[in-house]
Amino acid sequence: MLYTTAGLVRYLSHFSYPWIVAYFGFFGYFLPIPDEGVFLVFGYLSGLGKFNFWLVFFAAILGGLVSDNIFYWLSVRESRHLHKFKKKINLEALIKYEQLMERNIGKTMILLRFFIGFRFLGPVLAGSLKIKWRKFFMYDVLISCGYAGLFMYLGFFFRHRLPQVISFVEKFHSLLLSAIGVILIFFLLRIILKKT
Repeated sequence: MLYTTAGLVRYLSHFSYPWIVAYFGFFGYFLPIPDEGVFLVFGYLSGLGKFNFWLVFFAAILGGLVSDNIFYWLSVRESRHLHKFKKKINLEALIKYEQLMERNIGKTMILLRFFIGFRFLGPVLAGSLKIKWRKFFMYDVLISCGYAGLFMYLGFFFRHRLPQVISFVEKFHSLLLSAIGVILIFFLLRIILKKT
């Protein structure tokens, strides 16, 4: 029931602002619900007057930034728990994302933001590559605000057509993932050609 639009609306409508912080800071990692859908529903509920749009926005950003910074610092300090977790990720994929992160932190963090369940990987890679915290934090804030703001605004603006908007975002998400895959293959080919 939670994984339908109506179920998600019912579930999130009972949240308080501290729960929104906790969801984006912790619980959201354990539920296979894309952040885009959650932001759309919070925008929708804000449009109906259930929540204050800006309080939800700042609560979500705060929660996300807290968890991103925890992952960043655990990675900087080479936490053994995080090291075990990184071993479970495909080594080739990890190396590929590390190379992308070294070249352009902003683009890589944006790409990882759109992969369901991979939001944490941006902070982990930034920390393991010892990217300066200020630089990481600046990109994290900008990307988080843009990402949350876009999807919350869509939910708010199209509050009378929420099911159609969620369906469009799901289709767009699939197209976006395909485009990202093509871009990553292109970058990998360029790296391989430069080395040979």
